Amino acid sequence: MNMQTRTPMAGRDLSAHATDVASEYDAASTTYMAGWHPRHIHFGVFDPGETYSESYLRTHGVDPERHDRAVVKMIEDVIAPANITAESLVVDAGCGVGGTAFHLCETRQCKVIGLNISEGQLEIARNKARDQNLDQLVDFRFSDCASELCLEDCSVDVIVTIEAACHFADRAQFLRECARVLRPNGRIVAQDWLASEAASEQDYAEFIQPICDSWSMVGLETVASYVDKLMKAGLEVVEFEDFGPLVFPNAEILRATMKVMRLGEFMRILPSDMELWMHRLEFLSRAWFAGHFQVHRFCVRKPG
Repeated sequence: MNMQTRTPMAGRDLSAHATDVASEYDAASTTYMAGWHPRHIHFGVFDPGETYSESYLRTHGVDPERHDRAVVKMIEDVIAPANITAESLVVDAGCGVGGTAFHLCETRQCKVIGLNISEGQLEIARNKARDQNLDQLVDFRFSDCASELCLEDCSVDVIVTIEAACHFADRAQFLRECARVLRPNGRIVAQDWLASEAASEQDYAEFIQPICDSWSMVGLETVASYVDKLMKAGLEVVEFEDFGPLVFPNAEILRATMKVMRLGEFMRILPSDMELWMHRLEFLSRAWFAGHFQVHRFCVRKPG
């Protein structure tokens, strides 16, 4: 592929936080793929009224087909406002193991550049691209998106980021870089983890900070803080929406999984650091059930 790029980050020097995130996903990606989804390491969007009660999950588990539909629907709901076509050049910032990039290649036949700081995930993604004969459409590259997007100015039509920017230490810098590399009228379509606007300082310390500490995040934005950063980057907010109850079954799945792990019962995977994973699932589900954790999607445009 002939995709515009510029000199990669010299020596691949990463901040301490970025190093922690890279190490986390180098080590944990196979666990995510085995325990959540083989292709997509992000939440799903379920049908209205769909729930996963603890009793149902303990008896039946998660239906793989329903779960697959939900995680793919998340991608479709996020990217819909971008109107991606075969002529679009798309960047997936924080591309994980390539799931979103592959979905875009398969459904839109567009070219995608996937950016990531995890060498382990990049290796998985490149191998998957070869196995699926998609390596002529997708190009996976090392990049610390919180610091620099290694792309030319005004060279990209759409930037997609799904549950990745929450890990970036400097989201304001990431958004400035997005504004730099987008063509006029180009768009960012994103989904991210947020803290509720209504959460007090005590709520944040009790419910949100434990998530950040255990999931390698420096903090979570609120809608207001995100919109402020987007506007300061010179981007126009097209929409910013809470998925609300359509993503809540993910919280039910997390809580039930945590309880099964804590009871020592059978499960499909057994992470090597059981206590860490139990705490992660407990912190996230607890904040979600308390209403202090939210999942939003947004679309912004670079002025023409």
